[in-house]
Parts: sequence; C-alpha cells; structure tokens
Amino acid sequence: MSDTRWTPGPWQNDHGLRVYAETPAGFALIASTKHTDASSGDAALIAAAPDLYAALEKCKRVLSDLPSTNQGGTRTRAAYDAARAALAKARGEA
Repeated sequence: MSDTRWTPGPWQNDHGLRVYAETPAGFALIASTKHTDASSGDAALIAAAPDLYAALEKCKRVLSDLPSTNQGGTRTRAAYDAARAALAKARGEA
C-alpha cells in the first residue's frame, strides 16, 4: 500500500463506535459511528479496510498472472476487473 493517501493500518475498532489507528504522533480517529443496530458491523468493516485493501491487491496480482485472465477467460477477467475497480475506488480514483 505504498501509494495510498490514508492513515496506515492496522486500524482498531473501539466497541463498534469508533475506529482509530495508533500513529507515531498518537491516536488518529479514522471514523465514528452513531449507535445503531448496524454500527458494530460498520465499525468492524471500516477497521478491516487496510487489511482488505492489501488482500485485494494480492488477489489482483495473482489474477493478473493467470493465463486465462490475459487470454479472454471471462470469470477470471471479471474478477480482475472488479478488484481493479474496487482498489481504484478506495484510492478515490473512481
């Protein structure tokens, strides 16, 4: 994730209400949620974002090396394109 413009992970979920990261300068608040039925799940998903981004980058690299991705394999090409689009969206490029 060297080309990212966000606070490096890991991010921590504070009981479903806040997501923060520990930085050299102290704690950085990443997000806070309102207390709703979904807030715990929302905070967990947000806290997982750096790990999800890194995992999807690895998947995209593996998919790009598969012959079927580059030779018109529709399932692998679709997965590669979806990964590429999601990564671009996370970087604010979509």
